[in-house]
Amino acid sequence: MKKLIKYILPNYSILDIYLTKNILLCFIFSIIFCSIVAEMIGISFEQIRLITEWDLPLTTSIYVHYLKLPSFVSIALPYAVLFSVMFAYTGLSRNSEIIALQSFGVSLYRLTIPALVVGFFAATMMLSLSELIDPSANYKAAMALEKQMNVDRNVLDKYHNKNIIYKEYSSVSAQSNEEKSLKLILFAERFRQGKLLNLIILKYDNHKLTEIINCNSAKWDKKYQKWKLNNGEKNLLTNNGNFGERIHFKSISINNISENLWHYINLNRDHREMYIWELYDKLNIIQHMEDVKAITKLKVDIFRRYISPLTCFTFAILGCATGINRQSKTYSITRRFILIVASILIYHTLIFLMNYFCLSQVIPIHWGMFIPAFIVFTIAISILVYNNQLFTINKRSKLKI
Repeated sequence: MKKLIKYILPNYSILDIYLTKNILLCFIFSIIFCSIVAEMIGISFEQIRLITEWDLPLTTSIYVHYLKLPSFVSIALPYAVLFSVMFAYTGLSRNSEIIALQSFGVSLYRLTIPALVVGFFAATMMLSLSELIDPSANYKAAMALEKQMNVDRNVLDKYHNKNIIYKEYSSVSAQSNEEKSLKLILFAERFRQGKLLNLIILKYDNHKLTEIINCNSAKWDKKYQKWKLNNGEKNLLTNNGNFGERIHFKSISINNISENLWHYINLNRDHREMYIWELYDKLNIIQHMEDVKAITKLKVDIFRRYISPLTCFTFAILGCATGINRQSKTYSITRRFILIVASILIYHTLIFLMNYFCLSQVIPIHWGMFIPAFIVFTIAISILVYNNQLFTINKRSKLKI
């Protein structure tokens, strides 16, 4: 820990080490407690229902708990930072150590630095867990449950393997302005064993429907980088929209559909089961489909990956603001918990509202996702400034006496 503090704070003091140790002792207990609570709320009650109603084996339930533990630790980290910092600084306030440090000219703002060090450590830990461990562990947990409960995700609409709708656009130049025109629409009943089944393909050219293809199956040919259609018919349309030539085929290859379709139907994972680079790959694929709703939702999930670690810093400041107080009476402690509970409720309410507004495209995603953390950070700074003013006023009044 000394090496970490020295790396972040080259001019660290004994005070920094003392405060950091106090925070870390509370942090260890808080992370264990918050992780257990998060896991109980997250899956424990659901697992009990599955064990009693669906005869889920206890060994599978324990294995799923083991796999989901890193994700719940990630969820618990900001709250562990909040409670550990608050308890550590509350202990200092109760023992009048804050007053003693103030009498030696130590600013309240200076006392927040060790809390920020712990916040930095928690944010790094959270980012490492969420990007290196959680996606793979979440996928393994989901597959273990699906296997045990005989659920095939390939038949679920959620994973794009049933009732598939895929669109492609082509860029055309019109009077020196770039615009996109519809190239094709593909409908497929399902994707199974590497094949799309029961397809209807509508091809467009210059905003006009030119071909309708029906076939029993389609498969991606990796060697020739083309889609191979089997057992179907091609209907060519005339310029006035009437049916023209009809061609029956057993097997044909088409160039109009790109490899993006193959990647799209194979990204059959929940966003929580995907690494950040996989989310970017998926975003690059669906951007060609002009599916605004899916693109916006994916961007929100990506931005949330970056925002979540910042919560550790925000809650570290909030813990300092609520923990540092001259009063050590019961009602003062109660007031601190009320402030924390109110701040957490405000934070989660704002997250819900910002998600809704961002998905509705009312506000831009790139700054809308920062609003909850920014508002809670502003509340924490306001409380800290208020406490600092109280210390300053009290110190001046004692000097006059």
